[in-house]
Formats: sequence, C-alpha cells, structure tokens
Amino acid sequence: MSYFALNLKKIRQLKRLSQTEFAKIFGMTRATVGAYEEGRAEPRIDKLIEIANYFGLTVDQLVRKRLTVNEISHYQDKVKHSLETIPFVPLSDKKFFIEAVIEQKDYRFNTISLPGLMADIALEVEEFAGLRNVIVFGRNVLQPQSLSWFIGLTRKDYKIFIGKENFDDLIKFWNVCCLLTKDIDNLVHTEARLQRIEAKVDYLINTSKK
Repeated sequence: MSYFALNLKKIRQLKRLSQTEFAKIFGMTRATVGAYEEGRAEPRIDKLIEIANYFGLTVDQLVRKRLTVNEISHYQDKVKHSLETIPFVPLSDKKFFIEAVIEQKDYRFNTISLPGLMADIALEVEEFAGLRNVIVFGRNVLQPQSLSWFIGLTRKDYKIFIGKENFDDLIKFWNVCCLLTKDIDNLVHTEARLQRIEAKVDYLINTSKK
C-alpha cells in the first residue's frame, strides 16, 4: 500500500501551500496535485524523487509509511543543534502585555525554550477548542490567510481563531505554529516533548479541515 496520497496532502497543509502553489513549485497543474492527493493518479519516479528531495525526505518515506509532523518538519534534526528561546506571556501578565503593545511601551518578557520550534511569541490561554490551559506559539505576520489558525490581539484580549472572521478590531496577528498543554515542562525527555508537539500540530491540521 502506498501512503503517497496521504503524505502529499499532509506535507502541503503543514507547509501552508495551496494546491496551485504546490503545483507551481513542481511544474504541475492544480488538477494533477488533486488527483495525486485523492489517489486517482501516481507520479512518475522522477517526480517522486523531486518532491522527496525538495522536502528533505526519501522516496521510501514518501510512499511506504505515514509521515509524522516531526518527520516532515525535521524536528529531530533541529533538536541536535539548538533549543529555540521564545518570548512568553503568561496568563497572569495578559493585561500588562496588551497595554504595552497598544501604548507602545516596553514589556519585560519571560521566555520558554522548546526544541526546533520557530516562533516569535508564546501566549498562555485558558481554553481553546476543548483544550484547557494551553500555550500557543505564533509567528508574526502582516495579513491572515483564510484557512490558517491565528492569534489575534485586540484592545482587551488576545484570542485564537481560524482565519474566517472580521479582522477590523484586531491590532496584531500571529500565525499559530503549535499548541502545547502547560504540562510540557513536566516532560523531561526530548522525545516526549516532540510527541506532544506532534499531537498538537496534528490537532490543528485536522480541525482546520472541518
């Protein structure tokens, strides 16, 4: 059984590429990408090699197993080299952080470190889509896209949402990279932390399909 169709769709969604954008990268049509993802067609071996090389994978990984988010994003490789230290706003500081942003004052950030996670900010929220006490990581963006998860900062709150709302009252956006439950600090082993990242990113991807 080939897992290519499932893996192709997961890679494209994780990299936040539309079918049209993905097709342009590899000199295909959007219809061809759709046919691959639906299992109605299989690529030639040279195209398989091109796709695998582009994303730093092997052809074997692409067709013989169900890829994880960690494998696609190469978290394991990043862990060997560095921990990312990310500015962190705890729930208890929410009011002061919002005031600082609105009034353009300095805010003294706490920090949080995770393996190989590229993000500009981490915010603690009380509840999000059925998950209690989570930390949301985001990257700074200028314009939210229609099917991405975002942290939006208003004059009174920051909230997490999928990009289908009216953005007029929002001051700042961060594209959501990852969700973690607060017990991440209790996970001593790197592999356990990576599994937690995997679960939360998968949750985001699966929820955005609904």
